[in-house]
Amino acid sequence: MTLPRSILITAFLLFAVIGATKTNESRSALAESDDAAMGKNHALIIGIGDYKHWPKLVSPPKDASEIARVLSSKFNFNKSNITLLTDTTGEKPTLVNILNALDGISSKLTESDNLFVFFSGHSSEDDEGQTYWIPLDGKKTAKMTWLSHADINEEYFSSQDFKAKNLCIVTDSLFSSKLVRQKSISLTPFDLRYPEKIRERAMRKSREVIAFGDQHWPGSKETDGLGLFA
Repeated sequence: MTLPRSILITAFLLFAVIGATKTNESRSALAESDDAAMGKNHALIIGIGDYKHWPKLVSPPKDASEIARVLSSKFNFNKSNITLLTDTTGEKPTLVNILNALDGISSKLTESDNLFVFFSGHSSEDDEGQTYWIPLDGKKTAKMTWLSHADINEEYFSSQDFKAKNLCIVTDSLFSSKLVRQKSISLTPFDLRYPEKIRERAMRKSREVIAFGDQHWPGSKETDGLGLFA
């Protein structure tokens, strides 16, 4: 595995989008009225390792499960609003199940709600430069079984019917740079007004992506078997 060609970063942390803060002290300093304005946090978390037609991966299912656990235990995500699709869940991360999950979540979102999407698994790019996530049942020789970034962007994320106030996509696989505007921000946890600035950003509507410009980054001993983002 070589280093990724580029990393698309439009937010320092995904929690800058959803307005979560890392400590009870920070949360207690913020007005309860702001919490109501934040709406509900929803998540679609996908981790695929047991591919049938692509090389198997080790870390994605563990990555996805760990991220779901952290969101529900440490941040403002109700378990009922987290959709987890991995090799070991009842609903597997097939193409149909992923699209059904997007349909179900999108129908629940209001203009005050926030959506976090995480994908860990294989991705691919065709000769025309279109990029795809590979579902569990994706076949190497059939692009119709892949999840097109352009299609899900048009059908969901940039659709007029998509009501989420904030959308954050995090993926340790390729995601089309044609669908996002690359941007960096200077916000860090060492900023004296970090919690307030996080909240201020979250009050504004946003569509943000944190993604590798390369293929899946596997776990290692240094990351306790987790992928880099997890």
